[in-house]
Amino acid sequence: MQIKKVLIILNIIGLVCCLIWVITDPGWEPVVAIVGLIATLIALFFNAGDGDNGFKMTQKGGKGSTNYQSNGNMTINNNPTTTINHYGSTETMWIGQTDRPTISYETLEVSNSEYFLELVQPAFVNEVDGYITCLPDQTYKLEIVVNYKSKTETKFYANIYPDAEEYLLHHLAHKDNVKSLGRPLTGFGYIKLQLTGTAPNEPGTYEREINIGLLHFKEWKNSEVLFDNFYKFKLVVFSTDKNKGPHAASRVNPKTGVSFMVLKENEDGTTSET
Repeated sequence: MQIKKVLIILNIIGLVCCLIWVITDPGWEPVVAIVGLIATLIALFFNAGDGDNGFKMTQKGGKGSTNYQSNGNMTINNNPTTTINHYGSTETMWIGQTDRPTISYETLEVSNSEYFLELVQPAFVNEVDGYITCLPDQTYKLEIVVNYKSKTETKFYANIYPDAEEYLLHHLAHKDNVKSLGRPLTGFGYIKLQLTGTAPNEPGTYEREINIGLLHFKEWKNSEVLFDNFYKFKLVVFSTDKNKGPHAASRVNPKTGVSFMVLKENEDGTTSET
């Protein structure tokens, strides 16, 4: 506001000088200067009140974090929450801390635990006989989304079994916030990461598991397990030979493009791949 006052005063002084100029030395130059100064004064007077009563808001995040502000509340698993802090990266591990539980109310009531993880994605691991397909010796990626509740600072880990137990595959099939971020997990929020599994070199259907859990952040090597859960799924390894392996027993829904295994009912009432 002070700057505008100074500009108005200077323009008035300039206008007076131009009027004296046009009187003592008539010409088009002082007339143009007078018109320009009058237009400037009009603009300054009309805009003098803009921005004086504006609401100013600032936001500051911790070191290595990214602030996020939404227009209203976000919803994760039907619980209205607001993300108050983001940190990490999509290449390693992405964590969103929230102001209230992201885990569904029904699950929280049943568990009644101070430490809890809820696997949201991939959805197929929560289905009966959920599976993913792959070619022999090829890798497959699982996009993992987990809602968390942690009373104290914890180490979070996620694995694909049995890949995570093998030395050469561990770095692909395992993620934790200690190695990825060097920061503890605490409060409420959600975690996004990617795990990579490797298919065997022979076609077939293989049992696999996703494992997620929590340990104390400090002294985690000697920590008790605060939470640990396994989610089973099937890895269907196709063969390039249509007459070999599960490839011949698979179909594709032409409307959705989703592949599925065809099961037949045996005489004893059980089902098996055709």
